[in-house]
Amino acid sequence: MIDLHSHLLPGLDDGARDLEASVAMARAMVADGVRVVAATPHVRDDYPTTPEAMEQALEAVRSALVGAGVSLEVVGGGELALDRLGALDRATRARFTLGGSRALLLESPTFGWPFDLPHVVAGLCRDGLRPVLAHP
Repeated sequence: MIDLHSHLLPGLDDGARDLEASVAMARAMVADGVRVVAATPHVRDDYPTTPEAMEQALEAVRSALVGAGVSLEVVGGGELALDRLGALDRATRARFTLGGSRALLLESPTFGWPFDLPHVVAGLCRDGLRPVLAHP
């Protein structure tokens, strides 16, 4: 099983608080049959995760899992808020794709519907990305 959306990376958002929590979450995932997980922290105003912070946390988790003997492949990514996309250039958005693919996980606003979503999706597609909605 592949999990395309988790908050496994420690200290970046409302997910795992520390590496110990990350390892515990990973153990539970493996017990449930997950073999690959995309660690996708929030990228929004209240959690302004940078690609560097995501990549550093990703390496720390991978190392901790090896040390703990947890056999789970963890790939990087981000859950990008639609209203934050305009502040990120193409290169930054590309660093937040799921496992280095073309898939970019998007988070809708918690209030209201984003009426400009078709235009946003079309623009991302023109940039060679494949938008994926985290919580449609």
